[in-house]
Amino acid sequence: MSSNSRFGEQTIVNSFNLFVDTERANICGDQSATGDDAIIHFEGSSIVANDGELIKLTLTNFEMYNNTYNVDVNNDRFTITHSLNATPTTFSSADFRITDKNYATLGEMAIELAKVITRRVNAISTSILNFTITINHLFANTTSTTAGETESYTFSTSANSIANVPQFPNTNNAVSLSMSETCNRLLDIKIVCKDGAATPATLAHGINTFNIQSYASKGDFANLFGGLRQDDNASTSFQSLKTTFFAVSAVNCGIRIQGFFPMQRTTDPYVYLRCNLSQSGGLESATLASDTIRGSSGNSDLTSSNILAKLKRDVEFISYDNATGNEYFINLQQRKLSTIKLYLTDSKNRPLGRRSDTDTGNRGTCAGLQVDGTLLFENQNQSTLGNLFYTAVLRVDIIKMSEVKKLETAPLPLPLPARKAQVGVVSFQSYGLAKSGD
Repeated sequence: MSSNSRFGEQTIVNSFNLFVDTERANICGDQSATGDDAIIHFEGSSIVANDGELIKLTLTNFEMYNNTYNVDVNNDRFTITHSLNATPTTFSSADFRITDKNYATLGEMAIELAKVITRRVNAISTSILNFTITINHLFANTTSTTAGETESYTFSTSANSIANVPQFPNTNNAVSLSMSETCNRLLDIKIVCKDGAATPATLAHGINTFNIQSYASKGDFANLFGGLRQDDNASTSFQSLKTTFFAVSAVNCGIRIQGFFPMQRTTDPYVYLRCNLSQSGGLESATLASDTIRGSSGNSDLTSSNILAKLKRDVEFISYDNATGNEYFINLQQRKLSTIKLYLTDSKNRPLGRRSDTDTGNRGTCAGLQVDGTLLFENQNQSTLGNLFYTAVLRVDIIKMSEVKKLETAPLPLPLPARKAQVGVVSFQSYGLAKSGD
């Protein structure tokens, strides 16, 4: 947004800094405030603009420890829809999720996804007791310098429970490629099902269809693995990731999952600082306003914005320092500022690491120790008693944008007394003769 006013001149008549620290926002201020959703009451220090003036808020500094995860409840979930050969028209669907955390490499993310999918295949067909999982493109073997080689795992459910094993045994000791190395970054997982013999042989999986679906209403999983977003249609045949079956030694025992596009480690590289105050002229893309917008026809491209700043996530910090003085600002519509709410969201206007709905129950924590097998955190107080808070400096300017000229005329005179107001008026009728007729 341009900082130039449509008025001829702008003059700053008053300016001062507002220092914000939200660590104990609910103790020192409003009890409903949190570390990432602060409510500031000015009380006796209200800011007032006179006629022809406006209030301008400019973010000059922001600092916050990045105590969030790149993979969280807003991008970790996907749906597997399958049918079996015995009942090819009967579909079964269930939601699954990869572990919420930061992943250093794409290879580690692919391993995590392979674990979840393999567990599901094992649950569908209990006769399968061994698996061989091969991941292509994302690894470089220690015996070769060629990038994009495979990483293979062999897992026996007879020796361990696939639902509880922390990670698959690494048989090749392959090194996961970093983002800067030569690699096409495409997901390619092959799962081969085997029986429980001493020397496992390939075993038909008995699956007719197996589709991985990433619903837009459940988050941004598709973006992580280079898949297609499913905009809430109920199709059981939609494939967010390409899934095909293959045979080994004439046995239909293999499942292959491929991404259509390159993988990425995060879906939200920015944090958005928003303000509850109405501003003059602020606009944003409709997709930034809500996660319920699916891009269907009839939606407006732009909507009024409450975004004050767009802040870059780094490894350890989320920080910003004003360079020119006018990058991030809002011109307020109101002339009196007595309360302001400053809160943090992701690019879909969702709380950091939490969903905008209430299906998880996590309203105050975005990252941390989770209850085993659930989406819930052990403690819900990261934003009140924990380390989810920020400090910021805002410059408040009172700007004179126009010279208000008022109409100045002489006031209307007071009405005359009745005795003076009657001067020159005939009081008696009949041409001045007395009413008595004398």
